[in-house]
Amino acid sequence: MFLGALLFSVPEKTGTGLNRISLSNKSLLRDPTVGALFLTMFAGTFAGLLVIGNLKLIGLHYGISEIHATIAISFLAVGNMTGRVVWGIISDRLGGRRSIILALTLLTLFTLLIIPASRSDLFFLFIPFLVGFGFGANFVLFAAEVTLLYGSDKLGTVYPYVFLSYGLAGVLGPSFGGWLYDVSRSYTAAIFLAAAICVLGVAVFWYLIPVRKRN
Repeated sequence: MFLGALLFSVPEKTGTGLNRISLSNKSLLRDPTVGALFLTMFAGTFAGLLVIGNLKLIGLHYGISEIHATIAISFLAVGNMTGRVVWGIISDRLGGRRSIILALTLLTLFTLLIIPASRSDLFFLFIPFLVGFGFGANFVLFAAEVTLLYGSDKLGTVYPYVFLSYGLAGVLGPSFGGWLYDVSRSYTAAIFLAAAICVLGVAVFWYLIPVRKRN
């Protein structure tokens, strides 16, 4: 954590006229941009947390050995840590909008790959790493996007509203995964739900936060 803090730097004040507007709690709750960011981050964290909360059971359900299903959790954690660093670099190169769309698209793909990955214990270790990598993007890209849209001086005011989506996803993601298993006796429906929520997140971000917002 200390070494990470040494690398921290506050971005320059950027963004549109939004960063000059006096933002109250009431205005933020009515702001469609905040709502869109909330829903998009919810989509990414919901999918990741659904997998995280059920990963060992998913592995066992598909016939993965118990030791590999357990180790897969550590691989996902390493992927999460790696993603938080790498996605920051990617965002600097591609920009926030493209990076968010790319991250959620890849998370959709990686989540779906869990099913074919169950054919091999070793392959099953690799796919959770990728899921964690995509999941980690949420904790870098949305803070950067808020800074871009509202300015660094409003980050502490706006981002907490967006980050509330993570708490909601933490309650709903693992619970829905377990509930769908109880209903269908399979984790396939849960995996497809996680992927579908990611796709909806991309659609929300694409249509509700247009490019012109940044000009």
